[in-house]
Amino acid sequence: MKFLMYWFLKNPVAANLLALFLLLAGGLALSSMRIEGFPRLPADTVSVSTIYPNASAEQVEERVTRKIEDAITGIDGIKKINSVSANGFSQINVVRNPGHKLAQLRSDVRERLDSIYGLPADAERPVMESNDFDFPALYIVLAADKQQQLLQGSARKLKNQLLENPNISRVKIVGKKQAELVIGLKKKLLDSHELNRQQVFESIRQSVLNEGLGHLDTEAGRVFVKSNTRKDSAESYENIIVKNYADSDPIRLSDIADVRDGYRDDHIYVRTGNQDAIVLEILIAKKENLLEISKAVKQELSAYQHTASGKVEFYIFGDSSAYIQDRLNLLKSNAVQGLVIVFILLALFLQIKIAFWVAVGIPVALAGAVWSMGLNVLDYSINDITTFGVIVSLGTLVDDAVVVGESVYEHRQHSSDRFESTRFALEKVAVATTFGALTTIAAFSPLLLLDSAIGKILGTFSVVVILAVAFSLLESKFILPSHLMGDLDATPKGQLGSALKQWGKLQGFCKQALFRVRDKLYLPALQRLLKHRFSSFLLFFSLLVSCAYLVYQEHVKVVLFPDVPGDMIQFDIDFDAQFPPEQGLKVLSDIAREGTELSDALAQEHNVSQGPVKSIFYVMLGATKAQIFAELSPVEQREHFPQQEIVNRWRKRIGSPEGIDALRISASEDMAGGFELLLKGRDRDRLKQVAEKISDYMHRVEGVHSIKHSAQGQSPQLDIHASDMAFELGFTERSLADTVKSRLAGTEVYRFYRDTEEVRVWLKASDEERDSIADFVNMKISSEQQQEYDLSELAETQSGYASEGIERLNRANVIRIYAGLDKSRTSSEQLYRDVLGYFEREIHDEHPDVRLSAGGELEEGQSIKSRLKEAFYIAMFMIYVLIAIPLKSYVKPLIIISIVPFGAVGAIWGHMLMGLPVSLMSLFGLMALSGIIVNDSLVLVVRYNEHRDNGETSFEAARLACRDRFQAIFLTTVTTVLGLLPLMLETSEQAQYLIPAAVSLAFGELFGTAITLILIPLILVQKDEIAKRFQK
Repeated sequence: MKFLMYWFLKNPVAANLLALFLLLAGGLALSSMRIEGFPRLPADTVSVSTIYPNASAEQVEERVTRKIEDAITGIDGIKKINSVSANGFSQINVVRNPGHKLAQLRSDVRERLDSIYGLPADAERPVMESNDFDFPALYIVLAADKQQQLLQGSARKLKNQLLENPNISRVKIVGKKQAELVIGLKKKLLDSHELNRQQVFESIRQSVLNEGLGHLDTEAGRVFVKSNTRKDSAESYENIIVKNYADSDPIRLSDIADVRDGYRDDHIYVRTGNQDAIVLEILIAKKENLLEISKAVKQELSAYQHTASGKVEFYIFGDSSAYIQDRLNLLKSNAVQGLVIVFILLALFLQIKIAFWVAVGIPVALAGAVWSMGLNVLDYSINDITTFGVIVSLGTLVDDAVVVGESVYEHRQHSSDRFESTRFALEKVAVATTFGALTTIAAFSPLLLLDSAIGKILGTFSVVVILAVAFSLLESKFILPSHLMGDLDATPKGQLGSALKQWGKLQGFCKQALFRVRDKLYLPALQRLLKHRFSSFLLFFSLLVSCAYLVYQEHVKVVLFPDVPGDMIQFDIDFDAQFPPEQGLKVLSDIAREGTELSDALAQEHNVSQGPVKSIFYVMLGATKAQIFAELSPVEQREHFPQQEIVNRWRKRIGSPEGIDALRISASEDMAGGFELLLKGRDRDRLKQVAEKISDYMHRVEGVHSIKHSAQGQSPQLDIHASDMAFELGFTERSLADTVKSRLAGTEVYRFYRDTEEVRVWLKASDEERDSIADFVNMKISSEQQQEYDLSELAETQSGYASEGIERLNRANVIRIYAGLDKSRTSSEQLYRDVLGYFEREIHDEHPDVRLSAGGELEEGQSIKSRLKEAFYIAMFMIYVLIAIPLKSYVKPLIIISIVPFGAVGAIWGHMLMGLPVSLMSLFGLMALSGIIVNDSLVLVVRYNEHRDNGETSFEAARLACRDRFQAIFLTTVTTVLGLLPLMLETSEQAQYLIPAAVSLAFGELFGTAITLILIPLILVQKDEIAKRFQK
């Protein structure tokens, strides 16, 4: 390394070209990097979905879900298997173990699926997928008055147009309906014409042909022959002849049935205002740029406007590009402000040219980091976390450069040989600065060992800081020294020279003020403390105890996963299974109307032209599930409207609407799935009883809302069994069930494509015969002897209720309990402790086989805390090794590391002072803090050793070392703190979840440095005094 240092020192052109290369490479990488907000979690799940039409949840679980679970159990790399069996549908999520490749897991699961035998004949083939990395970029809402067919066609047309754009790869239609043509047979009319269902079925099948019949080899060439009686409209089916009479008109399908060309009645509705709607969800894939997608969509909509039907209105909803751009601009602004503050501070205390070249090193180091981030190996994006990494880097990047600059300036005062004095100055601090930077890298690097998905996301900020520090080390060793080879004291002529002279006076005043603080306050206080070392040690120990007490007594709250502000409010609603869907739509409309009225009321209260809610649409996802989406106005237009206030007032306005089992409102992006509890056991009924008790208890806890559990939904059910009379008439359980199924669910007759949409033709009983239980039990069933009987004569019916969903985790029954939290009043950890205490007191003895455990963000938090503890130990060991090598001591590294807990004391006090809870970002900040504090301490200990080697006493060596390194430690500390200051003072909601990490670093560094300048010399002196006594 020495060779390279000297070579660049002799070749300033090479140093300048290296700096220019890094700046250009960083700029080019920055221009091509994709942009997103909070980075999305990487895929770690393979899902297997199976459709089993008309089956209950219990049937799906028994006949489909368990067989697939049995098949895939035992595959290497599986962390857990979670399954949900619902009416007509099974979904199994296979979560991979950290470190296991998702592609390999996908291949293994596919192989097992292909080997499964015994799935029901009616069940469709299991579909496996693992969406790699996508989330909504924006939505397009199409609306029209009672024009469902027009909306469906317009959505398909617009989707195809969007996908033709190379910047758009994925579009999903929300509210898409399955087209079908239903032939509803009327039993009375069938009987009057002496027809039965099978005859009608065969007549239709014989009338609908689209087959090749061969070919003719003629002299003119080959001619293909086909029969094409394809029918694709209700009218064409109505004209099918089902029976001919010799003396009268034939009987057509329209004479005995209602033919309806429409959509399957699956209770899927989308509305905006008072209009029917359909929504196109534009997704962003892993390597796509959000801003480019938004721009492409707007271009395509502009072109679509010229061809769209005038009856269809459309608008963009939830365009996150503008919101995320604002958020990133906010962070970039904080970064620029921090950079300016750091430069001004350096210029106040360092010689102006040194300050300038030290400050130049910051963009050079950052450019190198950005260039590395853009390489295919990392392929990072510009997002909240990477931008935050840049902000954290600002103060730390000047540490090495300040020490190098001061050393060069000091030695240049005593030598006229610029090269030799610069070389000697560089060599003197090379070891300390190199290992100091390596300790910072060592503190951040263990964070990369977090193997959970969210751990990897948040670990990206560590990579950014590591890269920035590495390039800063390179810049301070190879580029900065060549810049300092010039005449540092030369003053330019003219106005610039005059301005610099004035600045020099200000600089002199600041330096003298700093030296007065050092000589009049700090050094005398240090000498007194050195004389009373044991009292000082006791004081420091009491600081540690008081900090632990603050956390234990929850004077400082712990909220591992803070809310990440979003630009949308979302309602998730579960309706009672017996609540009519039509009434459900009215409830959704009322909630949406309350939101609009609330927005208008807030606008009037604050005397502004526009309220916080920009637009609303809602979706009915079947008979019992619904969602409402409300887009908020841009941040700058709702400064007076905090998101949580909007949510609280909206919740208060709607109260407890009729028919709703559970309602959850969220206005933030869940970092780890929100609050969730898991109940495990064998007996589902017992699990449900326990879930109800815990839910009731949670309703009484302050700050908890939107409570629901996964076993709440139950649907009314009729079980039928063949009677003795049915057996006597030749029926079996299977034949009777098939007959009833064909009348209710229908029989598929034919499929055809209309444009790009598949349409299924069904033969069913008419709607009038399927809309009541009375009609059902009086349904006429024909025996083999062609005699008709009421279903009530042939079957015994039993009414009851069935679960809408059955969930299993690793093949055990499980019920999940969800809740929304106001994290300003409680936390997931506190609520979990309260519920666990209640469970052990009131429930466990009565239900000993039921187990309660953490899920969602609680489970993720426990995992991350455990891994963070391991990472901390690894970091401390790495730092110990890196300090022991240059100090050539086993004990002195322990002295330096001993101050790390005091940085945590400063961080905790900082959170209390700022009124912030300790979050996961705070813990990341604490991890990073350990390396920064150690860096300052290492410089101090190295100088202490130098003075001891020169024969100074331990007391005098400590005083001189602290005097010599006071300014450097002051500058490195204050630049770190002031670099983070703009972010800490940020009042925007968008930056709040990042502030705890900045608080940990800033207050921890501030307090840790004060401790460094006092506790380190105390321990060093005490160590040497003890060693002296042993020598005697």
